[in-house]
Amino acid sequence: MRKTLLSLLMLATLAACAPARQSAPVAAVPLVNDPAGRPQRMAYALTFIEAMKSDEEIRRDITRGFKDSARMALPRGAKIGLQEFTALADQYLLPEQLKHLPEIKEGYATGYADTLTTAELKQLALSAKSPAVKRAWYEEPLSQQDQADLIALGFPVLRKRMAETAPVAQRLSQAQGEALNKRLVDDFLAKIAKQLQGQPA
Repeated sequence: MRKTLLSLLMLATLAACAPARQSAPVAAVPLVNDPAGRPQRMAYALTFIEAMKSDEEIRRDITRGFKDSARMALPRGAKIGLQEFTALADQYLLPEQLKHLPEIKEGYATGYADTLTTAELKQLALSAKSPAVKRAWYEEPLSQQDQADLIALGFPVLRKRMAETAPVAQRLSQAQGEALNKRLVDDFLAKIAKQLQGQPA
């Protein structure tokens, strides 16, 4: 059960920061080998993430995904029903996850910082100020002016690079978040161990 809940929690947190859809990869992607430049790349990546989705939007998406995930993770043999289990998850696990929002964003930024160059991430952070970029990121209808703005910003080239790196970036982000989510899930299950056995807390 812990493994199931951990996997579902990871999917919920990754989806909260990710765009609606990513294109299929078109090439193998080497990792960026520049440790000295990594802090700057992380800063640029976080700037882009925060421009695309506010903390409140991320919290809302995590909450929605979390509630759906919790309904699928009731352990077999538990002496409590689904309603009580999800109520316990809402009470104990979800608040802890939301408290670690900065770490969740950093985990997602890791995927960008380790697959895109400093120059690419700087351009991405600068382009994020454009409303046209946000519309393109979420695949909303674009006007002719939007399309012209995107070309001027070089965003189509950046988006292609991000599509190429998406599978590797997601794996890196997931690995970064696994330790945090494992700790949160382990603490949660330990806290409700008696309830799962039908005993009073």
